[in-house]
Amino acid sequence: MSGPRDAAWARSLHIVPLLPTVTTRSEGPFPPDLYNAKILAVGTSAEATGLEGGGLLIDYLPEGEDQPKRLVLGFNELGMWIEVITRLG
Repeated sequence: MSGPRDAAWARSLHIVPLLPTVTTRSEGPFPPDLYNAKILAVGTSAEATGLEGGGLLIDYLPEGEDQPKRLVLGFNELGMWIEVITRLG
């Protein structure tokens, strides 16, 4: 895409609720308990983790639960995938 990316451009994007397929991983949905969850933190790891694309970490509290979870995503030019989902604490 050429030209500036603005609010209208951002609103025109469609969210894909499935993770794109990469050669060694299968396509699958995001964890269902992420929907309606309280997002506690979103970011990357400060450590050298070896995650493809640097990784994306999402800490969240599923609705009706009292123990948070962490979703770790890896990504590169071929797609995005779930590395691991774990409970925190």
